[in-house]
Amino acid sequence: MKRLVILLVSIAFSTLVQAQETSAEREVWQKEEAYWRYVSSGDSKSFKTLWSDRFTGWPDDAPRPVDKSQIDVWKISDYKLTPLSVREHGKDIVMTFYCANTTVDGKTTEERLTHTWQRENGEWHIVGGMACYAPCDAQQSNVR
Repeated sequence: MKRLVILLVSIAFSTLVQAQETSAEREVWQKEEAYWRYVSSGDSKSFKTLWSDRFTGWPDDAPRPVDKSQIDVWKISDYKLTPLSVREHGKDIVMTFYCANTTVDGKTTEERLTHTWQRENGEWHIVGGMACYAPCDAQQSNVR
């Protein structure tokens, strides 16, 4: 009986957490998932449609921040996203997540990423971001 109560409370809590996501947060997370599909498939044209012309960000392999003209897909064979926080702040959605990916030569890396998305002319675009390599044994937090 005690296990049943714990299970029901867990289900109710997870439903409550899901209900707190806004439709914009869900929509932007789907855009983030598309981003990684485009990278994995090498679809540079679709990938570039996700970026604002006003973008400024700091990729993990760049010595300083870059603009949209310096962004393009790279070669990976597999990836796994772990969202930590997807939050709507007025007209922006800020998300933080881990991405473990495997390059075509079989090297696996893990990165910590932040993307800020903003609606421009009815479409969501990345206006800012930052990435850094994380040790694969870094403790992951599930902050929402």
